[in-house]
Amino acid sequence: MTLTQVARDYAHVPKHARATGVLPGTALKWYEMAPPGAVFTPEQTELAQKTVLGLDVTGELGFVIHHRCGAGHLLLTCTWRENNELWETVHEDSTGEYRPVERAGHLPTYCVWEMGVVAFEARAWTRYLTSAREEADRAGYLAARFEGEV
Repeated sequence: MTLTQVARDYAHVPKHARATGVLPGTALKWYEMAPPGAVFTPEQTELAQKTVLGLDVTGELGFVIHHRCGAGHLLLTCTWRENNELWETVHEDSTGEYRPVERAGHLPTYCVWEMGVVAFEARAWTRYLTSAREEADRAGYLAARFEGEV
């Protein structure tokens, strides 16, 4: 059997992820993820944040990953639902407008870079679940933020 998961000419490079705060008006941590030296313009961030604010996630705890990948951007809005499940809405932007990614069947979930943030957030959520889940614990979840190479 020939396995085809990784193309022979693929060269993996690290990316940097950092939480920049909580998206105003929400309880969603905002992460930026990009190759070293790459930044999001204020206009790109504003467009991404407007997209997330258009979703029905009011009152939910979670996080957003704004990911620069290739020539475009991915926007992964993740919220904790049903006690211990991570729910996700995915948008992509390669044309200056975020569009929802239709999902059905066996599809990609997270790339190896995004999984660094997701793993951190899963541990933070587990700490929240095993706490008294008072306001201070909620604030503690929102204050726990990842930054580093992924």
